Amino acid sequence: NLRGNKTFKKRNSLRYLMHEEFDLITAFFPVVLVNPSVCSSVFPLKKGLFDLVIFDEASQLRLEDTFPALLRGRFQIISGDIHQMPPANHFSGQSSANLGPLEDLEDDVVFSEEESLLTYAQNADFEFNYLDFHYRSQHPHLIDFSNAAFYGKRLVPMPASYHGNPIVMREVGGIYEDNKNDGEANEIIKILFEEIQPNEKGEFPSIGVATLNMTQQRYLWEKIWQFADQDETARTRLAQLEAAGFFIKNLENIQGDQRDIIIISTT
Repeated sequence: NLRGNKTFKKRNSLRYLMHEEFDLITAFFPVVLVNPSVCSSVFPLKKGLFDLVIFDEASQLRLEDTFPALLRGRFQIISGDIHQMPPANHFSGQSSANLGPLEDLEDDVVFSEEESLLTYAQNADFEFNYLDFHYRSQHPHLIDFSNAAFYGKRLVPMPASYHGNPIVMREVGGIYEDNKNDGEANEIIKILFEEIQPNEKGEFPSIGVATLNMTQQRYLWEKIWQFADQDETARTRLAQLEAAGFFIKNLENIQGDQRDIIIISTT
């Protein structure tokens, strides 16, 4: 295929190879890692095409994007957390399809309003298996509330890797106005540029800031850039923090990110 010959004058597309020589390609590559859109565009739409199809972070996958991939597996494993937020749909319009009254549809067709692939699996009576251990948090107190409120105290956390209080509440007293909070932004700048210090090797911890809306996220970035632009020492520190993985994200796109320190701006 790469060399070309009298029959094939040019290199064949991946889609062509998958449609014409699927068994040959998968004999070389029995495990294929793709996203749902690539799956739909490259592989033949054939029920049970793969022995097993696995979906990760299924709480963030829209059913309409992933259902064709679901059909391509004889068996399906859907991995996710039902307590995570569903995919954001602020920028997607209503469907233009006119399906008529829902009561006119068959019962097994009315899944178009499922928030995610994971909720579809839950309502479709997939067999559920749960993780027993929580390994991400370096202190049990970080997962205690969620464990009690959402997981029925089922999770077994790892032992604390350090001594001390892992959660600190700052009473800022800021004012919420125009979807942002200037007092909280100033407090975060103080924490970043005055309080957080490098370790004995001169390395800063990785830091993430979570805001509860996009307005506060943008406003905080603007304040930080303005602050750093006025002082060379601040610019140097910001560069060091960014090199260590610093970010500011809003609630919808921070899920799954891990940092040494997370600052939450409740706004």
